[in-house]
Amino acid sequence: MKLAAIAATAWATIFSVAVLAQPAEVTLRIQREPGEALRYGASVSGSGTITMLGEERAVDIRGRFTRVERTVSQVEPGVWEVETTIEQPSLTFRAGGKEQTMTMPVPALTEVVTDRGRVLEVRGWDAAVANPGAPGMSDVARPLFGLIQDEGLPEGPLKVGDTWTATATLKTAGEPDVRVKQQFELVGWEDVARKSCAKVRMTATIPVHRTLPPNALGMQVRLEGSQRIENTSFLAYQEGKLMRQQTVINLDVRTATLLDASAPERTLPGAISLRVVVALELQR
Repeated sequence: MKLAAIAATAWATIFSVAVLAQPAEVTLRIQREPGEALRYGASVSGSGTITMLGEERAVDIRGRFTRVERTVSQVEPGVWEVETTIEQPSLTFRAGGKEQTMTMPVPALTEVVTDRGRVLEVRGWDAAVANPGAPGMSDVARPLFGLIQDEGLPEGPLKVGDTWTATATLKTAGEPDVRVKQQFELVGWEDVARKSCAKVRMTATIPVHRTLPPNALGMQVRLEGSQRIENTSFLAYQEGKLMRQQTVINLDVRTATLLDASAPERTLPGAISLRVVVALELQR
């Protein structure tokens, strides 16, 4: 047999074994152990434009942080108390030729969460910090499948191409609760750090209707628009661990800046258009 034919046969065999190794379907579950701490290195990058007070400025955003998920205890089989902390968070903003680096402390968040990702209880989450109207560190402080609260992952097994929906309730200080519908799809299998993973994509659109508190000069900004989120997660289905995650946040809002509360006619229109990417990777 010629060398080329031998090589072709070998590659065909390897490919066939790889195909056979892929599962027809899996039941996705999150597995935790009391005392276990998972550390995720994260990077933030973004760009866009902000038009405010009649001036348009290009914006560039860069940042890094570490997210730590520590399993405090097992409440009952399949239910855990998990504390999430953000270490050394910082964001650098460049706008209009000026640069500002800010350290943004994020309060620790404790959740009682099931092996399907359903959140039963939240402690330490400040709605004033969790602002769905502006992407920042608080948008990525939540654990795996961050927006899932009400249903969690499906009960039964999933195969490639399966889709499902879930809803979440977002709380914002001084504003009505926002119900968010999420669309999920199991798009395929992929190895990450030698772990066989289910690749899950989630998309959601969050309406933005928010009035920010007045600044020191008495000016107040109203935001109207939407924030679209696309989240791709790689879940090691045998170990029940999140290995990698990328979240893309597209913020598109119109603004109205009230210059003087006593003169509502003195309002200037503006806009914010930003695309922010947050990438997480399990540290080993």
